[in-house]
Amino acid sequence: MRPLSIIALLLTGLLAACVEPSGSIPEEDPPAGTELPPLVTPTRAAELARAAWADYWQANMGGWGGLGWSAQADEITSTSSAYGLRVSGEEPRGWVPNSASTWYDFTLEPWRLAHRCQAAATVALRATLQPEAVFEAAGESRLRIAAFSRFVRGLCLGTLAMRYETAYEVGADSTLRERNWEQLQAAAVDELYQSIGLATSSRLSFPADEQWIYGLDLDSEGLVRLANSFAARYMAAVPRTPAGREAADWQEIRRLAASGIEVDFAPVGDINRDNQFTDLTYWAHIPQRSMADYRTVGPADLSGRYARWLAAPAVERRPFDIETDDRRIQFRRGFDSPPGAYFAQLDTHYFAASRGPYLVSRVQFVRWQEYSVTSSGPMPHMVKAEMDLLQAEALLRSGARGVELINNSRVAAGLTPARVTDAPGTPRDGSWQNVEIHVEGASLWAKLQHEFRLETFGTGGALAWATDRGWGDLVDGTPAEYPAPESRAALVGWLVGQ
Repeated sequence: MRPLSIIALLLTGLLAACVEPSGSIPEEDPPAGTELPPLVTPTRAAELARAAWADYWQANMGGWGGLGWSAQADEITSTSSAYGLRVSGEEPRGWVPNSASTWYDFTLEPWRLAHRCQAAATVALRATLQPEAVFEAAGESRLRIAAFSRFVRGLCLGTLAMRYETAYEVGADSTLRERNWEQLQAAAVDELYQSIGLATSSRLSFPADEQWIYGLDLDSEGLVRLANSFAARYMAAVPRTPAGREAADWQEIRRLAASGIEVDFAPVGDINRDNQFTDLTYWAHIPQRSMADYRTVGPADLSGRYARWLAAPAVERRPFDIETDDRRIQFRRGFDSPPGAYFAQLDTHYFAASRGPYLVSRVQFVRWQEYSVTSSGPMPHMVKAEMDLLQAEALLRSGARGVELINNSRVAAGLTPARVTDAPGTPRDGSWQNVEIHVEGASLWAKLQHEFRLETFGTGGALAWATDRGWGDLVDGTPAEYPAPESRAALVGWLVGQ
């Protein structure tokens, strides 16, 4: 269970130095000599580090942190008003007024949770300033708490960098420092590098029954591979424009991805435990709630129906059958999904077409459908294919090919292999606007991007939106970043009130 009372106590102390007697929030750091809150015990530090992970998880895989962000990337589609789903996919696309029922929580919830995650992880990290003997007496590992706290701080800074124009870095000296997204990205990657250094220096263990990461046993190597993978994700996905993504350090991204996860990263859900669930995985599989958007799966169509759907005015679009050689997209016959399918085409839909016929789809995401039945079991948050395809993108950007990495998923799906003789193309080739992405002779970029969209579907909160942003492939009018959804004073007030 989340130690809320502990977090409330510690945040009050941690952030009190940021609040003047008048209640305003000074722009400058507190004066030298400002008293910091006392260091917590090793046991409480471990609790806070685990609580920070829970906040990160809900900021990305919870309803507000995942669903609307997926819809604005045209990854999923829905006519439901919950979690900002319908308003995020409406056309013409644009900003929606902040209100409790539409946009506000869609941006506010991940913002708050990512800052609370930072605060909890920071308090846990400060506790490791105590001598090793204090931790040994408590039966805890100082290095374990430090490495995990750095890791989670990196994830929460990365969450903010990916989504917001500016946010705050919670400092160990009881300050909230405003940072732009570039600074947040750099801080996130630095925290992950520091976590890697700590984990590499010792043999650490994070047992599943202690709930560091839901249901997973992790050791030093596992933490290092995760940190490498998330660093690669943030370096690639955080830039706001195609030029920014192109300018990323792709040599380093390739190195990190090659040293990243070797199997899919899927924490284990348990509906009977607080926060140990994912609305993103659950809702993405429920046809009454959301379906796969045709802009994601439609480019695989061989019949010409997707091209006609795309060319039609939005109000005249109707659901259609996709004909494709891609085994990941199949027709459902009866109740059971086709073996090996990621997407099942249904005979009907459950959407309110009056809310936007262009939002209606008959393609259901079924890859991890078991979770939607029990709300327990694996909750994929990062797949090995993401690391493969980031390496392939790095190679393409360097003038090489990377066909073996593209083919790791492509050939298993029954598609013709990518070949070194294929034209490399450009990042525009993989756009949802390219109705010939499926044809023989499509460029390597087109094949890579098709693989990325289908393989990473529903795994990364805002990953699809951020990736499309960097490829220049968001629907016109879709925001590429969001301003801070509340003032500094309001954020501090919320944190202290937890």
